[in-house]
Amino acid sequence: MTRSSEPEWPAVRPDYESLAACVGGEAGRWNVPGVAVGVLQDGHVETLAYGVTSVETRQPVTPDTIFQVGSISKVVTATLVMRLVEDGLLDLDTPVVEYLPDLVLADATARRSITLRQLLAHASGLEGDRFIDYGRGDDGLANAVATYSTLRQWAAPGTLWTYSNAGFSLVGRVVEAVTKETFEAAIRTRLFEPLGLERTVYFAEEAITWPHAVGHHLKSPAASHQVARPYSFPRHVNPAGGIVSSVGELLRFAALHIGDGEVDGQRLLRAASAQAMREPFVEAGNFGRSYGIGWSVWDVADGEGNAVRIVDHGGATRGFRA
Repeated sequence: MTRSSEPEWPAVRPDYESLAACVGGEAGRWNVPGVAVGVLQDGHVETLAYGVTSVETRQPVTPDTIFQVGSISKVVTATLVMRLVEDGLLDLDTPVVEYLPDLVLADATARRSITLRQLLAHASGLEGDRFIDYGRGDDGLANAVATYSTLRQWAAPGTLWTYSNAGFSLVGRVVEAVTKETFEAAIRTRLFEPLGLERTVYFAEEAITWPHAVGHHLKSPAASHQVARPYSFPRHVNPAGGIVSSVGELLRFAALHIGDGEVDGQRLLRAASAQAMREPFVEAGNFGRSYGIGWSVWDVADGEGNAVRIVDHGGATRGFRA
């Protein structure tokens, strides 16, 4: 089929009279197998679902279906770090080598100076992606970080924004060092359980016990969807992008930050800590005007010229977008 005979990829957004019409319309317009959508406004939550969880099983998506959320996991990891800061176990501006004295990096100067704040804002200068599998055991993160002497140092710490999944794996290893737990156990007891995130998980064997979606690839708008395989990333990627969750539980996590660390009358983070996460730390080019502690931060003008701060994060894995 020639390029000219393929259907054009949609560019203009239609107007919709309701959220339900929008969800169904956009899923069809973009040829998405399945989607779950949620809106939280003034304490009211509305969730909707459309399509199927897999083109092979044809099971319908529901608002409770869990999806891989990719790099939204980074904001969750950053929130855990802030809780550990409040507990006195971590300091954002202490060089991470103080927590990991065996850490070896290619650049000795960077090794002495990289901090958690820089890692959480993608300002460490470390090479970004390393998805080699270092094992599914509890030593997966330790095994990965043990190879960091071969990571390139693209820039001096604190001087340039460079998106780094590997940097968040290093954050996860620091969490393990100070809590004496696996990263996944530490975040479950300190964040997931207090928030009531029952179906927010990291492992495929956990995800399979809940209604779940699989990822899909679409080579072109005219092609058929194919299930994305394999399903999971290596374990050491969990701090950077391993979460599987439902739209409702993501909204509950969002509510924690909208409430400056408090949700449903329960305070899990000091207001000052939640607000600090949204303060720009490094300019980030067109990815986000700037980056804070885990969050992408945009300062824009509304229709009347007033300054508005938009705080967000997205995620992408094999066949998933969040």
